Amino acid sequence: MRRMMRSAIVQAATCWAQHALVGVALMVVIGCGADSAPVSPANKPAGENSAEPANAASGTRIACLSPAVTQMLADLGAADRVIAVGAYDPAAPPDVAIVGDLYRIDYEKLLSIRPTDIILQINNPTASRSVPARLAELARRHRWTIHTFKIETAADSLDALYSPDAPCVGSLIDQPDKARALRDRIEHQLDQLTALTHSDAPPRVLMVVGLSPLTCVGHGTFLDRLLTSAGGVNALDQTAGAWPAVDRERLLNLAPDIIIRFDPSRGSAAVATHESAAPEPLNLPDGLDAPIVVIDDPLALLPSTTMMRIARQLAAAIHPDLPLPAGEGWGEGVPQSTTAPRAEGIENSNTPSPGPEGPTSPGGRGVPESAAP
Repeated sequence: MRRMMRSAIVQAATCWAQHALVGVALMVVIGCGADSAPVSPANKPAGENSAEPANAASGTRIACLSPAVTQMLADLGAADRVIAVGAYDPAAPPDVAIVGDLYRIDYEKLLSIRPTDIILQINNPTASRSVPARLAELARRHRWTIHTFKIETAADSLDALYSPDAPCVGSLIDQPDKARALRDRIEHQLDQLTALTHSDAPPRVLMVVGLSPLTCVGHGTFLDRLLTSAGGVNALDQTAGAWPAVDRERLLNLAPDIIIRFDPSRGSAAVATHESAAPEPLNLPDGLDAPIVVIDDPLALLPSTTMMRIARQLAAAIHPDLPLPAGEGWGEGVPQSTTAPRAEGIENSNTPSPGPEGPTSPGGRGVPESAAP
């Protein structure tokens, strides 16, 4: 049962990845026909057509199907405006409705909560990955405003948070100054960490996000950007792609100095059950002696305003003896167990992985659907 729960959590988490990553925010306002203009949150009375009270200050009622944006809203102090989220959203405020994800929206639930705004994350729009036709029609009929964001890289995430040139989360909630200040702080802290961990010979790091097959983090992703700030260099070459599967022979040839395994489901399970779940073993070839560090932060694959927290954990894993800054946004309050040396039993284990635990479903974290086994 625990394995099924962990697998579901990873799928969504990974799914966030897919819905969670490149940095230009696009806003689609879907109108209501020639003789009926869309009603913006600012003009719609609080609680209109709703059985639940809207945020008293704004009247904005947000159904957010992007976990990355859910986290941004929370960090901007607007979590009380979120009335619904997608499945497997680790950033979800307590007691909000679950309305599925971009591919499986619960329209009955969505109609019952009557949002003013709906946020989607669509990274690579295609015919099958776009604003669903039924959602668009309901938005016209009920005067909902749909906002879509593309979030794949660290830069994308920061642009989604605040951009002076494009719609962004800060402008959506009428908090552009607060969003700009948060973006400035994150960029400054990333620069600080980069300077602190700089080395002429940075260790070569392989980052793993899935086991069956072994799925790794390539160049151009938000985690690759955080690795650079943390003082490591990606062991994969530039041609590997964003989320490549790596076989045992290739893994041996890569010969990384350190392996970092992201296992957010382990952290989520520990939070839910108040106990530590043992990580599944990595199926590594004989002769590979790289140490393994597990990062099980539930938000580890989320390309959002928590990126500094994850960058700090990466730096602690790569440079365990390096004193790291503390203070707001540095993530020093994250439990030590989230960045732990590899547990006994997973070192160079040749025991086959007991099932797909990697990024497999299309829900919206930092790992795209293409990385699914």
